[in-house]
Amino acid sequence: MKVEGTYEIHFPIDRTWNFLVDPHLIGKLVPNISAIEKLKEDVYLVSGNLNISGFSSMLSGTLHIHKKNEPKSFTVDISQEGKWGVLFASIDFMLTESSPNNTLTNYNVQLKLPLLVKSMIGNKIKELIHQNATAFFQLLNDQKPD
Repeated sequence: MKVEGTYEIHFPIDRTWNFLVDPHLIGKLVPNISAIEKLKEDVYLVSGNLNISGFSSMLSGTLHIHKKNEPKSFTVDISQEGKWGVLFASIDFMLTESSPNNTLTNYNVQLKLPLLVKSMIGNKIKELIHQNATAFFQLLNDQKPD
C-alpha cells in the first residue's frame, strides 16, 4: 500500500531536518510510542501501542534512518511485530526550502500489513496515515526554538 502527502513546516530546512531525523523528538510527538532505545547509529528499538478503529496491539521493533542526503531527503524504515504479525513501513521524506523560514515536506509511505490487519482496517489505513501525519506535522510546527 502506498500513501503520499505534503506538509508545510514553519522552520528553515536545516532545523526541519534536525527535527525529523531525531527519533527521540519523534517519540515525544507520536502518542503511541512508549519507548525508544538507541541500538547503534541511526537504528533504534521502538515500542508502543497501535490502536486503530477498535484494533489494538502492543508493538515492538526497529526504526532505521538511512539514505540521508542532508538536508534534502532521507528514509525511515520501521519494522514492528505484534500479536497480529509484522508491520513494515518505509517512509521517504523529501524536504524543499519554500522560503527562508519554511520547508515543504513530502512523504511517501510504503506499507506492508499482516493479512488479518489489512482485512480488518485496510480500507481506513490511508485516511488514518494522513490524519496522523497532519497531527504530527502540526505538533512539529508547535516546537519552540532551542
